[in-house]
Amino acid sequence: MGNFDYKNWIVQVDLKDNLTDKQILDYLRRTNHRFTQKEYRLFLEQCKRPLYNSIAEKIILFFVTYDNGKLMPDRYNAFEPVNKVFSLDKIPNVIESLCWPRGCLYLKKLRKFEVSIENYEFAVVFSDGENIFPRKPSYPEYMTTIQIYFDKKRNKNPMVFIKLLHDLCGYLGTNRGFIKDQEDWIKDQGDWNIIYEVANV
Repeated sequence: MGNFDYKNWIVQVDLKDNLTDKQILDYLRRTNHRFTQKEYRLFLEQCKRPLYNSIAEKIILFFVTYDNGKLMPDRYNAFEPVNKVFSLDKIPNVIESLCWPRGCLYLKKLRKFEVSIENYEFAVVFSDGENIFPRKPSYPEYMTTIQIYFDKKRNKNPMVFIKLLHDLCGYLGTNRGFIKDQEDWIKDQGDWNIIYEVANV
C-alpha cells in the first residue's frame, strides 16, 4: 500500500485556500519575490515559529478528531520516508510543514491509509544567491490538494468512502472532491477515471 504502488482508491479534496504562513506571504508580496538568499535567511530568523495557518490546523484536526479518532495518523513527515511518530504534542510541527511555500505533508495510519497534502504557493528557490520566480506567475484556482490513499486489496468497494469525502468537503467548506482509481491514471497515461464527484451531486 502507498501512493507509490498505484493500486489505490484516492479520496481527493481541493481547496482555494493558500496554506502558507501569513508572515511569509506578506514578505513575498512586499518584495515581489525579489530577494537574495541572505535577505530571506535574515527574514526567516525574525519569523515567529512554528509557522502557522488556521486552515492547515483545521485539516490536521480533521484527521485527529474524525469519527472518534479512526483517522488519527501513526506517522508523519514533510517528505519520504514517512517515519516520524505522530502524537498530539507534535501538531504545531506537523502544521508548520504545510505553511512553507510549496509545503507538503505526508500522514500515515499503518496498514490503513496514507495521506498527502500539498500547498501550491511557488517555492522559494535560489540560483546564484537570487530567488527564482516566474515573470508572469500563474496560480492555480485551487491552492491546496488533500489526497487520501486506500489500498484496493483491503477496500474492494470505493463507494464506502463517499461519506468520508462529503464530510471532509463539508468540514473544509469546498464542493470540489473526487474518488478516483489511481491505477486508471497509470494505465491511461494521466486520464483519471472519476468514480464519484461531489460537485455532480
